[in-house]
Amino acid sequence: MRNMLGVLFLCVVLSMSLAMKVTPETWKDLSVDKTVFVRFVGPACTYCLRMQPDWDKLVEELSDSETVAIVQVDCGNPASAFCQERGVTSYPQI
Repeated sequence: MRNMLGVLFLCVVLSMSLAMKVTPETWKDLSVDKTVFVRFVGPACTYCLRMQPDWDKLVEELSDSETVAIVQVDCGNPASAFCQERGVTSYPQI
């Protein structure tokens, strides 16, 4: 039970990221004419959680940029095939 609560907390925290969430459907439009800095995260990833504050600082610093997009892809279903196509094998991966 305690382990389940930790996983639930982690999922909630990761979903609160300031970074734009990307799906396979939104990827193509987002990546046109921009440099895209992507963080791939996985379900129940404690390293992703530890990295979150620094990732949010990066998002804040570059939020007004017209040439750079800071995004996050959750590699849980249904995006897992999207992540596999890009060679993501561990989390977090940038």
